[in-house]
Amino acid sequence: MVSTAAAVAASPGKSPRKAPDATKAVLKDTNFFAKKQYANQKELISRLQLLQGSLREAPEAEVPIYSPDLARALASEHYVRAGAKDVQLLVACIIADVFRLSAPEHPFSAEQLLEIFRLWLRVFERFFC
Repeated sequence: MVSTAAAVAASPGKSPRKAPDATKAVLKDTNFFAKKQYANQKELISRLQLLQGSLREAPEAEVPIYSPDLARALASEHYVRAGAKDVQLLVACIIADVFRLSAPEHPFSAEQLLEIFRLWLRVFERFFC
């Protein structure tokens, strides 16, 4: 059985329908992620899926559509080392899209970059080993 996060991350162009206002709100909602304001894992995954879908569909010319503080919050140890594999997968996909949208610059510190690459390796190991 494929998890919800894996299905969303693995199905380009097939994101759940979302209201434009909700998309704009999640792209700018730094406090939700920075202050860990989710009530449960299901709410967190739902927000991450909405954010991931919004970033995946964003054209590269549209800069910045997300808050750099939001990107840094998601690169924090709390999310990068989350126990839930769905959360790790979604965060890895979101961060990859942040790199795509912000190239050649990025909002991450050197320490965060190291943790991001470790996260990507863990996610790749899970799928290919």
